[in-house]
Amino acid sequence: MRNIRNINIKGMSRDQWLNERKRGVGGSDVGKVLGVSEWGTAVDVWLEKTGRTAPVEQTEAMWFGNEMEDAVARRYASETGVEVVRHNFMAFDDEAFLVGNIDRLVKLNGSGAPAHQGEVRTAVGLECKTSSQAPWDDVPLHYQAQVQAYMALHPSIQRFDVAASFYGFAKAFKVFSVPRDEEVIASIRERTREFWLRHVIPDVPPTPTCEEDCKAIWKVSNPLRKVYATDVVVDAVKALKDFDARIKELEAGASEVKTSIMAAMEDGEVLLGPDGAKLATWKSNKATRKTDWEAVAKALNPDESLIAEWTTEKSGARVFRVS
Repeated sequence: MRNIRNINIKGMSRDQWLNERKRGVGGSDVGKVLGVSEWGTAVDVWLEKTGRTAPVEQTEAMWFGNEMEDAVARRYASETGVEVVRHNFMAFDDEAFLVGNIDRLVKLNGSGAPAHQGEVRTAVGLECKTSSQAPWDDVPLHYQAQVQAYMALHPSIQRFDVAASFYGFAKAFKVFSVPRDEEVIASIRERTREFWLRHVIPDVPPTPTCEEDCKAIWKVSNPLRKVYATDVVVDAVKALKDFDARIKELEAGASEVKTSIMAAMEDGEVLLGPDGAKLATWKSNKATRKTDWEAVAKALNPDESLIAEWTTEKSGARVFRVS
């Protein structure tokens, strides 16, 4: 049996919680490491775990999701007829460098306490989600990876219920069940261990999978370094030039068509089809006011030392161009 450590997080500040979470790959990070998350990549996880970036600041959507957890849990309990218990422990699998804390545990009818001194004993876990998007047909892959990671940390759990409240245009409440999958769990443990040993400990970035990854890893250029392209990279440059030419051709065609539509509309705001359906709009935005504070400052003729005091320098962004 794997050695799983559990620590009580009740009363911890957010900073303390984040500091503990830096000791391994968190449940919500697993999808990024596996390459199935729409919220980030393995490079993002590496940047955070190596201290190059701060954890993502809590957004309005994140705050709303946290606040709504209790309501979603209560709705789930009401509709399923079971008791839901908050689990105030963070679990660590030091061998796989995996860490996570579960939203809630489910106390099945007729069963004992779902956990004792941090050790999970129930067969069902609960993950509460909120979304402004259209209701899912199935649990997104990054959430499936998250709950499988939690099951990797808690051998007794045989399934995770994902209760989701959708509050967008199409409002709905859905409960999905994700059964324990030992093959997926083994893969998660292997991949998180590999990620930690190959990238976090030796401080070597993962292979980038998008432009943003490259920009995050290599923010500043070395003016003394020239790189000689392999045949593969030469072919990639040729392909990029071809894509750019096709994009310019498409943009020119779109601009020509757009011009003909605007000319037909003249000063009209709405373009309607023969059946009265709206085809396009061309409306004037509200007038705005903008103060040129630089001009105001110059007009006040400030002392050079005052200007120097409030002047900061920022590194220029790297600009990519093909020759």
